Amino acid sequence: LQDGDEITAEFVPTGTALFIVKDGDGKEYYSLDDAIAAAQAANKTVVVVKQSGALYTNDKELTNGKYEFTIPAGITLLVPGDAAYTVQNNGVTSAEVTDAASSSLFRKLALLPNTSIIANGNICVYSKLSNHMGDNGRPYQYGQIEMGTDCKITMKSGSTLTAYGYISG
Repeated sequence: LQDGDEITAEFVPTGTALFIVKDGDGKEYYSLDDAIAAAQAANKTVVVVKQSGALYTNDKELTNGKYEFTIPAGITLLVPGDAAYTVQNNGVTSAEVTDAASSSLFRKLALLPNTSIIANGNICVYSKLSNHMGDNGRPYQYGQIEMGTDCKITMKSGSTLTAYGYISG
């Protein structure tokens, strides 16, 4: 610390999701909005759910009765299915297929009731796929978005939603 530096504490509920900017400085964010702003400031394009949990809404005001989050054009929100934070927006390649016999959750982003995501950019819910006997491409290690009561995701013109993992709720 330097003379005049300040330390501030941020209190968030247990079970809050944590975000990072892919290929960024490693700084962690509880606020999706802050992570998106950091990505834009660093000319990066991917915000990653680093730790499973609920989307933090405490610093948001209700807009039309919802907690509203916007993914801007040029930004991808990634709910990863692997530690490499693979982003898949256009089909499966052989590198994403495994012979694994069982599936497991890698990361989950939970949307609390009355949460809305408006995507002008992209959302990728990634998964590695299993070609294990009889599985026919079932997700092996997967990302998931779990939507609470009265939640919605709106994809705007030019945005993409790629979900090899799960979106449920």
